[in-house]
Formats: sequence, C-alpha cells, structure tokens
Amino acid sequence: MARRLMSYFKNTLIALCVFGFGVAVGTRTTHNINKATDMNVLRQGILKRIHVNQHNIKANAKKEEKLPVLTVKTSSANIKGDRVEILGPSSVVYRPNKPLSCGAKVWIETTAEVRVHENTTN
Repeated sequence: MARRLMSYFKNTLIALCVFGFGVAVGTRTTHNINKATDMNVLRQGILKRIHVNQHNIKANAKKEEKLPVLTVKTSSANIKGDRVEILGPSSVVYRPNKPLSCGAKVWIETTAEVRVHENTTN
C-alpha cells in the first residue's frame, strides 16, 4: 500500500512539472510565476522590500532595450519588473545611515501579497 501511494505521488509530481506547474518538494516557495501574463505573485506573510534601481533608469535613457527598474527583494529572491502591485498595507522607509545591501536608502516594505509585472514598458 505504501509503495503504491509513493508511486502515485511521484507520478503526480512529474505530471505537474510536465504541464508547467512549479512544484517544490520539501521547501516553501515564496512566489508563483504566471508565464501567460508575465507576472510574479509573492504570497502574503513574507517581508518584501521594493525599491527603484537608479542604474537601470540611467541605462534605459541611453539604450533602446529597456531594463526593469523595480526590484522586489525577499529573503530568498530578487524579482525585477516594470510595475508592482501591493495588495495590502505597506510603509515607505528612508534609512540613509543603514541602506540595503544593494545601496538603496529608500524603499517600500510590506508583508502583503505583491504582484510584479514584467515587460509592461513600451
């Protein structure tokens, strides 16, 4: 019986991976990627810091190919995009004496669900 259950779960995980569903075994994922809409959804409860990448803004003024200028940082990932939706409370933090590791001195913090959209600039 146990062997049959293990075989069933193994085949289910393989099927989910084949059809494009992200499956993490033994870990908790922080975000889901929706390939159809170029959107990442970061779940509620995780601390997220959102900031503007000034270097990409300057580079975009000089290049035809546009780089994403917004970064959402979590403890396990950095997700870049052109538009960010915060679905809950948030606060703006200014900390010039103790910036983030990337150098940002101003950012938005939230534990609400966040949606990061890519490829929305023209």
